[in-house]
Amino acid sequence: MEDFRESLEKGYHKQLMALEGSWEGPTKTWLQPDAEADESINKSTFRSVLDGRFALQEYEDTVNSEPHVGVTIFGYNLDAGRFEFAWVDSFHAGTSIMFSEGNCELPPWRPWEAFPTAQAALTGVGVRSYRSRTLTR
Repeated sequence: MEDFRESLEKGYHKQLMALEGSWEGPTKTWLQPDAEADESINKSTFRSVLDGRFALQEYEDTVNSEPHVGVTIFGYNLDAGRFEFAWVDSFHAGTSIMFSEGNCELPPWRPWEAFPTAQAALTGVGVRSYRSRTLTR
């Protein structure tokens, strides 16, 4: 098992902490697999929680011109050797908590590629295209 301090210094936890700050950029949401995507501006704030063990994201955007907000917690499970996250929001799943996990090799870490089960779980509806996202800090 990788030591947490080592991970925070030069591993996956360091990459999680690189997300800290305010981000803004375009996002696309497909409400049907073959339909045209809804586009909006996503505004996110990431901060470190529990001494760098996790990154907490608070975000807001719109879908079909209706405002939505959400919270995501990202982490890297050293014991299991995988990224994990859970999120809740006012758009995707009502009152349920959504979970995902995935693997990724260093460098660079791309959170939207590390969690393939998130897209599979949503079966193409409500999936966001983070690959096309251009973010500014």
